Amino acid sequence: TDVQKNVDIGLFDDGSYVAVWDSLNDGSGEGVYLRILNADGTEKVTETLINQTTTNQQTDPSVAVSSNGDFVVSWTSTQNGSMDVYARVFDANGSPQTNEILINSAYTTGEQFNSDVAIDSSGNFVVTWQGEGSGDASGIFARRFDNLGNPLAAAFLVNDSVTATDQIDPAIAMSGTGAFVITWTDPSAGDTRISAQQFSATGVGQGEFVAHATADSGQGERESAVAMDDSGNFVVTWAQANADGAGFGVEMQRFDSSGTRLEADDVQVNTTTSVDQIEPAIAMQGDGSFVISWTSVDQDGDANGVVLQQFNADGTKNGGEDIANSYTISDQHISQIAVNDAGNMVVVWEGQGSADTYGVWAQRY
Repeated sequence: TDVQKNVDIGLFDDGSYVAVWDSLNDGSGEGVYLRILNADGTEKVTETLINQTTTNQQTDPSVAVSSNGDFVVSWTSTQNGSMDVYARVFDANGSPQTNEILINSAYTTGEQFNSDVAIDSSGNFVVTWQGEGSGDASGIFARRFDNLGNPLAAAFLVNDSVTATDQIDPAIAMSGTGAFVITWTDPSAGDTRISAQQFSATGVGQGEFVAHATADSGQGERESAVAMDDSGNFVVTWAQANADGAGFGVEMQRFDSSGTRLEADDVQVNTTTSVDQIEPAIAMQGDGSFVISWTSVDQDGDANGVVLQQFNADGTKNGGEDIANSYTISDQHISQIAVNDAGNMVVVWEGQGSADTYGVWAQRY
């Protein structure tokens, strides 16, 4: 019942997976939920409320799964009036290992929201978000935690070079050893662009940089996503206006572990270029092969659909585009994707389907 939305996905090494989303079902507005399914799609853990506090709204969850089987979920809550970011750690059976943790505990003035989370092979994790904090009234922040949810350091400003205008929409990826990279949308140069910064496992920043190889006037970039392999190589993808000659298209750029671009020019991800391709998501295997999913307008024959493209580790395409949603009536959009080292892959999205007028859905590969 009601609307289920803002779905995210995490994939375990055995092919089972955890989906998280928000729904108007926790007794006091919206809450965040999880459900764990086995590799064959049968249920392992039934739909379970994540947030302990149900006052006001708990929305927009993000999930990250460690190779040790633990996972962490972050979300936005208005339980104290303004928006704050919380997280909670679970084991592979969905049993909570912590209470809910206030991530932005040192700075609760203003609004903190739009979080993303990444985790290493030991279960240490980093949460990033946008909002108001020390050093920037509208910036990107992050904080590191150990596998038990204990803070490893204070929250820090990610966009520590460029603080003009609003920095929005962060995304994060992490290697198994704890190095991580954060991307975000930066409008400070006029046209919006995707900026990024790498960090060591101890949280030492390596300096801000712009993701694209080529700056194209009038081609605003937005909606970045990022994934990292076991060696610290990473791929950034984003939606870009006029990228493919027909509205928005999806672009990507590969980087080695030192942050050096591996493509002389940014690579167009989508082969189908009619209307818009937007809202990309990305997942990467330990060997560097990766997959990108996105929303494509009218490609499935009716409104929005979810399309994906696999890539080899060298950035070449592995096969062609695939439409993930078999139900094509109305909208299927805002996808997230996960892949493990065995090659199992799950893509999720929100929208209309055969059993729900607006729910969250998954397709296994």
